[in-house]
Amino acid sequence: MPGYAEEELAAMSLKLNGHGNGLYANGKEDGMGVTAYADHSRVVGDLMDRLCMGGVDATSAAHEIALMVLGTGVASMDSFGFTGQLQGAAEDMASAGAREGAMQAYKALADHVGRPVEPYLVPMLGLVLERHADKNPAVRAAAEAAANALTDILNPPAASLVLQYVLEGMSKDKQWQCKEGSLKLLRKLATTAKAQVQEALPEIVPVGSECMVDAREQVKKAAYTAMSSCFKLQGNRDIEPCVPLMLSCIARPAEANNAIVKLSATTFVQQVDNPALSIMVPLLIRGLRSNETPIKRKTAIIIANMSKLVNNPADATVFLPRLLPGLKILSEEVADPECRQVAAMAHATLQRIEQEAEEVQSHANKFKLSLQAALPLLQETVEQVTNGAVRLGSTALAVQQHVGRLACHFVDARMFNTQLWQEALVPYLEVLVGMEEAEAVAKSLCDRCKVMGNSGQQDEDLQEDVNSELLCNCEFSLAYGGKILLNGTKLVLRRGRRYGLCGANGVGKSTLMRAIAANKVEGFPPPDQLRTVYVEHDIQGALEDLCVVDYILADPLLKDLQRSEVEHALGVVGFTDQMKQGSITSLSGGWKMKLALARAMLLHADILLLDE
Repeated sequence: MPGYAEEELAAMSLKLNGHGNGLYANGKEDGMGVTAYADHSRVVGDLMDRLCMGGVDATSAAHEIALMVLGTGVASMDSFGFTGQLQGAAEDMASAGAREGAMQAYKALADHVGRPVEPYLVPMLGLVLERHADKNPAVRAAAEAAANALTDILNPPAASLVLQYVLEGMSKDKQWQCKEGSLKLLRKLATTAKAQVQEALPEIVPVGSECMVDAREQVKKAAYTAMSSCFKLQGNRDIEPCVPLMLSCIARPAEANNAIVKLSATTFVQQVDNPALSIMVPLLIRGLRSNETPIKRKTAIIIANMSKLVNNPADATVFLPRLLPGLKILSEEVADPECRQVAAMAHATLQRIEQEAEEVQSHANKFKLSLQAALPLLQETVEQVTNGAVRLGSTALAVQQHVGRLACHFVDARMFNTQLWQEALVPYLEVLVGMEEAEAVAKSLCDRCKVMGNSGQQDEDLQEDVNSELLCNCEFSLAYGGKILLNGTKLVLRRGRRYGLCGANGVGKSTLMRAIAANKVEGFPPPDQLRTVYVEHDIQGALEDLCVVDYILADPLLKDLQRSEVEHALGVVGFTDQMKQGSITSLSGGWKMKLALARAMLLHADILLLDE
């Protein structure tokens, strides 16, 4: 059967919709003539017939299908039936040629159309991975090439969606060739989408560990290579020297004790988060189950030290049910009293983290974004940004769903960086609204989701006084002496409001206020825009002999004030004339605080930071 030249396909694309922009969900609308539609249907039928023959005909047909989609736009994947027909061919167990052709078309679409067609290819990845175990060698080879083609063009943020299919392909019930192919893809993603693989380590490690002890040597080899690449992404410098041994003892349990001993010599300084926990917990579970009491004691000490640096309780949620039972048994049943004591201490710490994690998770669950909610939000945003010029409806629904799933993932992970959203979504939004509007839609969608994700339905206390002047709205992290005090914390301040910092001694309340006053909080308005004064009653030694009025005038920012202005401000807070001229050393702690308050008033501060 003859093929179609590129010129013929291009001409047909133009005939189809006038300009080759295939944003139309229904080919019989938007000015397309019945003749053009009939011609197109005939061409699609011819291409699919040749594709299912396999061999050279299939290769040629796959190339032509990709060129047609490139010319008519990715929406033609649905509007002219390519998606359903390719899936049907891939599942046709009666025709090896059809299965091979479907894999070749999958690869050709990735190669020629690129990222815009990704929303149609990602949902088919599970089927592509299953074809890795096909009985026909040509189909297996085509499937491997197809999977690699997708990862070659994959937008890194979309790797979070692809990993779901990869992990499913690694599961116990899959054939060994499917597992091996999935593991090879995982290794590749660990290089091309590091952040997404790091984020998914809690899900990757349990499934990958099972593959490392699989009966098939090919699977074990692929698993070790893939997991080695993944473990390098754990991101904690403290445990980095122990990582190779932690990986090795998954396949060789006898090495677990040596790994525990080496890890017990680690001084934990850096924050311990999800990726680090994901590779440590399997080893710690083995340590708790060890027959040797010294190993059990060392394991409990590691857990106790490590848990003090878990700054986000939600990071530990997945791992607590696996550690708490073992620690409880250790604290009650082991003969060594020192081991019992350490285990009890670690158990109490993890229980506290568990309680905090439940509160955090309860708060986070209020702000989940479902796909059912994301799609209308996307459609509203597009209509708003384009001033009603574009109404999506069911146009390119697969693209809309792909954007919606990414938005859901970002909201669930509380990632609201505008640049990240634009980099992730623009390649797909261009299909829906064109290049000029895509960035604006991504930014607007991010902003709208940020309101939902950061404050959900908007806490009632934040809804009050929304008409008052906004002084500060920033997100920051704060560290002190190697300890993370606050991470990704949102700070909103409005004029005329009073805010309290609540926390136990030593958690960093004064440190935060001093950092704000010293202009060391990222995103906080600079002093020339917002004057902030930290009010404390500590008196510098060099100024102790001054009288109260002279003490205030010694401030470089107040030296040009008239004495009468200073005396008036002191009178407002209760100072008598005699006290104004008296030495500051004669003042009690309460009067020293009033002195500091009068000084802050004279500075005309926008924000007063009151310690104690």
